[in-house]
Amino acid sequence: MKKYIRFMTTLIIVTIFCNSLMLNVNAEEESNDSNYQNVEQQELTSDYNTVERIKAREAKIEAMYKNRSVQNARASYTIALPLRAQENTYYCGPASGKMLIDYQLGNNNAWTQSKIAGYMGTTASGTTVWNAASALRTITGLNFEAQKISELPLINALKTDINAYVGVMVMYNVKSMYGKTSFNHFSAAKGYSGSTVTYLDPYKFDSSMYGQHEVSLTKMTSAITAGGGYYIW
Repeated sequence: MKKYIRFMTTLIIVTIFCNSLMLNVNAEEESNDSNYQNVEQQELTSDYNTVERIKAREAKIEAMYKNRSVQNARASYTIALPLRAQENTYYCGPASGKMLIDYQLGNNNAWTQSKIAGYMGTTASGTTVWNAASALRTITGLNFEAQKISELPLINALKTDINAYVGVMVMYNVKSMYGKTSFNHFSAAKGYSGSTVTYLDPYKFDSSMYGQHEVSLTKMTSAITAGGGYYIW
């Protein structure tokens, strides 16, 4: 009888420990949509500062001003980007990319989130802005560039791309945007109006985050800056 009691007691303790461990793992997984929170370290291994990418960004910015796309843009405009829910907690990059891809290639294209993730080099730590931009260039044929928000205001990119029927991927810090646990997160911007930006958040694991939102450009800029300071246009 004593042996049985000791066995049952041990079994209960082990069960409690395992359940506690699983809860901790799940909690970590839900907040693991980090997209490499230390952006500075990731930038050192990216192609952002290669001669090719610098020239490509400079050419895109020059064309933007030469064509006066910012000055001649509509005061407000929105495109019909489709909302896509990310398939796991660290697929915000592939899910946001799929919104842009589906808009360009149509809903019946062969690009699944897992296939996009492969091209973006997505891991359980997330997706880098440089890999995401490179994948979008390859998949869509459009000249997507990772851009420092300190070098080109977001409104310029929004007016240029939205009026050209192209979405913009933004990477922001969730704490700065929603007041939640701090991690970096991708979404897709689909429009602007005056001093606001409209974006689609793919994070289906939190109903207050998932779906379409409108925020001020000031808040979005602040959240992007807090998340490393990059967007993709």
